[in-house]
Amino acid sequence: MKPPLQIYLDSSDYSRAAAANPIAETQDVLQRLRAWRDSGQIQTRYSFSLIAENAPTDPAYLPSGIARLTCIQELCGDCVLLAPSLVVALELDALVAGIPHTASIARDDGNWTPLDPSEVTFPARESVLRQGLDADRTIDRRMRRVIKARMFDRLGKFTPEGEAQFRTLAPAFLAEIERRFPLTPNVETAIRAYVDGGLSGDDAWRTVMRSVQDLSVFSSWLTKDWTEVSKTTLWIRQSGEIGRASCRERV
Repeated sequence: MKPPLQIYLDSSDYSRAAAANPIAETQDVLQRLRAWRDSGQIQTRYSFSLIAENAPTDPAYLPSGIARLTCIQELCGDCVLLAPSLVVALELDALVAGIPHTASIARDDGNWTPLDPSEVTFPARESVLRQGLDADRTIDRRMRRVIKARMFDRLGKFTPEGEAQFRTLAPAFLAEIERRFPLTPNVETAIRAYVDGGLSGDDAWRTVMRSVQDLSVFSSWLTKDWTEVSKTTLWIRQSGEIGRASCRERV
């Protein structure tokens, strides 16, 4: 059996497909694409670049931007391509090593971002509380030492008082994560489990990343707090800077 043909549609294609009333020709093409996809003849993929091109950077473009992102998710599912910065990094590594890389740029895990979940994590809970205490300018150095002695044992782990103090931070911590990232209900559960010590920082971050990668969640989040969201969509648009940084690191 032949492997499925790989299809990549550009922004103009999705603009036509996501139009409120697409023309008959576009509707026919979409019907054929879905049929070929469902029969295993093709796989339709998208990438970070496509999200960057379609993510709205002005609230006036929210409806059309969300319509395009929803269309991308519906046609492609979890079939994505490596982010351009990661492709450039692979090519540069191959040039430096003098050996062609054999890595596939196709991935089926839905991770369209330039982030590798294994390379980012939430810090240890003890580190979060220590950083909070170090940043508190209302207490002097001597008092900070006294408080830390009550909060941490000799191994640097929480005492019962430290555990209780950290858990009081849970609502504010979760609110900050919700403000910065699009979250599904299971992510909120994972964050609470992390705060309670039942989930590692690595596992909690992977759950957040899966939520970020879901374009339906990302789309609904766009309407919640435009001021914060616009920073994120502008970050998405700065993929070129990420690529240039990768180049500089390897040259």
